[in-house]
Order: sequence, then C-alpha cells, then structure tokens
Amino acid sequence: MFSVPSRRVLALLAVLLVGCGRHSPQNAAQFGKNLGDLPFLRASHDPELQNELARIEAEHGAPAQLTALGKKKGLPDAENVAAVLDRLGSVDALEQLDRRLAVLFSNGRFVVGPESSANSQMLMATQQTALRVFRDALERRNNDFHFDYGKGLLADTKFILAARVGCRLEILSASTTLESGQASDIVTSLRRVYRMAELLGEVKLLAARREAAHCRAAALSIVERLVRHPEADRDLILQLQELIGGQLARWPSDASVWAGDRALGLHTFEIVRSGEIATLLNWSELKEMR
Repeated sequence: MFSVPSRRVLALLAVLLVGCGRHSPQNAAQFGKNLGDLPFLRASHDPELQNELARIEAEHGAPAQLTALGKKKGLPDAENVAAVLDRLGSVDALEQLDRRLAVLFSNGRFVVGPESSANSQMLMATQQTALRVFRDALERRNNDFHFDYGKGLLADTKFILAARVGCRLEILSASTTLESGQASDIVTSLRRVYRMAELLGEVKLLAARREAAHCRAAALSIVERLVRHPEADRDLILQLQELIGGQLARWPSDASVWAGDRALGLHTFEIVRSGEIATLLNWSELKEMR
C-alpha cells in the first residue's frame, strides 16, 4: 500500500485536478474492484494504448488475469496457509506488535546482545500464542494469499505484515533456543522462515518479494551464529546448505514482480481517469489535506 507521504501527493493531485472523490473510504474497495477490468483504458480510441493493452493481455498481465492465475480454486481455509496466518491478529494489533519487534532488528537483522536478548525473551513470553498460530499456518501444504490485483492500491496487503511479524517471532524464538545451547532444533525454525519467504516470493508484487528477501536476510543472522556453534556438525551444515541452496534455486525471476506492479499501475491510471484519486485516502488523511 502507499505510504502516507505518497498518499498526500495523490491528495494534492486530487485537489488540483479533480477535487475530492465522491466515494467514501468504506466504499473504496468495491469502487477499486469495479475498475479492475480497465474500463476507461478499453474505451480509449488511442491505437497505441489499445496495442499496449493487447500486448499485456497476451502476456496474461492485466489485473483480472493475474488475479485469476493466482487463485487456487476449491482450496478450503483449513488447508490454506494464508487463511490460518490471517488469525494472527487485526491490522492494528499486528502493526503494534511489528513496532515492538522492529526495535530488536537493525536493518532487518536481529542484533545479538545482552539487552536485546533480555528484551526478546520478555517479548516472546507474551507472544507464544501468536507464534503457535504462525507455526500452525505453516503446517498447511497449500497456500493462496487471495491477492486481488483488480483492486490495485486498494487491495488487502495484510498478509505481508502478518508474514513479517510471524517470521520475526520465529527468529527470536530460534535465537533464544540457540542461547540455551540447543542447536539441533534451530533448523526447524529456519525452515519455517524460509518457507514463508518462499510463499511471499511467489506473489507477483514488489512489496511481497521485498519482504520475502528481508525474511531471508533476517534468518541469516541465525545461520551465521548456528554454523559457529559447538554442536554444528557436518550433518547440520549439510542441512543448512540444502535449505538455503534449494530455495535460491527455486526463487522466481524478478521480472514476474514487475508484471504485478505494472497491473497496479494500470489500475491507478483507471482511478485517475475516473476523477476519484481521493478514494485512495482514508478519512484522517483527507482531513489533513483540508
């Protein structure tokens, strides 16, 4: 989703070009969905635009096409990683927990030290339920984040926040376990983090792919400590090599990410053409611009 400064830029454009949008934030998602088929672009008489649309659709890169390609029909919630991960908490609760976790991570990596170790232990003592939900989610074999490119910048990206929070909790748990001398149990935690990173990496969305890379980088802080551990024998090193090397081999091309963000860009142009740029803002942001 857009950052607050980016939203403010859009708000200024809305005021200068079209005025305030007629849609309330409550109706924004449905409004955005109605633009998913690119009605204004399709109505254009510009041959260059029509040719470009035909090329994108031939690549199955239009918003509705990408959404359809990503869906796993008939997947029950009980068998879906994303559906269980959604139980981690509300957006507000996840954002609050994410802020607390961010204090323990520097540039995305867990910083080891007496103070950070004590703080992480205190935090983990209150987050065991959340950690169990994260682990329970990853027990599922299939996944569908249900990301809807047809809603553009109004689409729900809560799954990215939930994944980041879950991965960081798992990394803190692994760090605590490592400090207690139980090196053999750490690989299981790392497998969870790397699997979540892989699931995020499958989404054709820059924000998701970036978070996937951050999860992997954060896990490396544990790997570096683990290989120096007295219990790190040849078998454990081979497990780590297989885990990391295997995921690198499966990592999708970065070109697929740009296909997703291009679809969001097409949707954003539809909002501009509709004269409803202010739809991208919530009530508090609209009030700030008045």
